Amino acid sequence: MTLLGTKMAGGNGGFIYVLKHRRAAFGAILGLAVLAFSGSILAATPTRIVVTPTNLQGWSVTHAPAPATDFNGPSDSDGGNGSLRTGPIMAPNGMKLELEPPEKNMLTADFDSLSLEYQILAQAVSATPNHIYVNVYVDSAANSIGTFTNGFYDCRHAYIATSNAAGWNSLSFNDATLSSPTFGGGCQTSLSGYVAGSEIRFFRVNVGDTSANDNNLEVALDLVEITFNGNGKLYDFEPYAVADDKDDCKKSGWQSVFRDDGSAFKNQGDCIQYANTGN
Repeated sequence: MTLLGTKMAGGNGGFIYVLKHRRAAFGAILGLAVLAFSGSILAATPTRIVVTPTNLQGWSVTHAPAPATDFNGPSDSDGGNGSLRTGPIMAPNGMKLELEPPEKNMLTADFDSLSLEYQILAQAVSATPNHIYVNVYVDSAANSIGTFTNGFYDCRHAYIATSNAAGWNSLSFNDATLSSPTFGGGCQTSLSGYVAGSEIRFFRVNVGDTSANDNNLEVALDLVEITFNGNGKLYDFEPYAVADDKDDCKKSGWQSVFRDDGSAFKNQGDCIQYANTGN
């Protein structure tokens, strides 16, 4: 997956070209080295966190009524065993899925990027991808933290899916991406525009927009990557059956259950120990 939100720059500014040719060549080589080093930092592998039905890793579903949801969607593009599947959306027209990751009350100045994969399994009545979007709720320090113009946020930024292609698609944005639209008071055009001390109260991943246009929609979501200060977390939704009782491990059961993080057991004893102690 492409990591967006680059905030670093490399270069060879500041060199004094006394010996024109030799020093220029040296500066160019050093500049390339700095760029290569910066690139290696930017390409750092995010921490992979497996989200399972028995361990949501801090994620929450905040809206009801929500359509049927499970972890048995198609395998993600990175070779996982499943994905978060939701739908079909049906009447009443207020039905939608809203998911919130655990990243809350984070400084807007630290935000780099968010990306996710989605797959449209069944089209809605209105066959457009804009039923899938991410809202970012901002508490601006311009009117002091904790003072809201809209009840619990100052500004809500929306980032909307644009691809309706078969298979996995990507929705991504970074701190400089212009949001469309924005709602609230004192909104900036992007998340990078807020004064120091402003906070992202929370993110909300949405499937459905509470209208009849949503009906029949089925969607799979996976590989949600959120990066702050160059440190990424990649949330991978998987349908693992987790061993939470020693009986789950017996009669070869240890071969088909896993730890919360998706790792397999070496043998029955390893499984029983985990079921009893969590380690």
